[in-house]
Amino acid sequence: MRQADATFIPSVWERLTVPSTPSLLTLEQHKRGITRDLESLLNTRNAIADGDLAGLPLCRRSVGHFGLADFAQLCLSSSADRKDICDQLETAIALHEPRLAGVRVQLIHEPGVVNRLSFIITAQLRTVSAGERVRFDVMLEPSSLHYSIR
Repeated sequence: MRQADATFIPSVWERLTVPSTPSLLTLEQHKRGITRDLESLLNTRNAIADGDLAGLPLCRRSVGHFGLADFAQLCLSSSADRKDICDQLETAIALHEPRLAGVRVQLIHEPGVVNRLSFIITAQLRTVSAGERVRFDVMLEPSSLHYSIR
């Protein structure tokens, strides 16, 4: 079967919250669902520090640890803090988005642009046997700490 002809079962969340969700999704519909769920993940803050869950690996993967740590205290012009944000994004996606594998987050340097950070998230879809790569263009607005995926 060609990747374009592949069909996917909607996520549990889609089936519970959107009664009109079709029973099978096309590849593009599947990608749109992942994009929506990634945006929700990135815009959710979790209050439990990773160190507090060091001995509880199942808790780290649970809904109680869903989202990103608050990084309002980080200096977004610091290269070390920017790397920390990229690492946090990768970890959160790896823990909470099972449809993606091999997640990589790269900060994009945009000369002259202030008051936002841009990232590229690349990953491989786990659900396609040929391992289709996907890319998400993400923008962070530092004033609101809000992520949007373009």
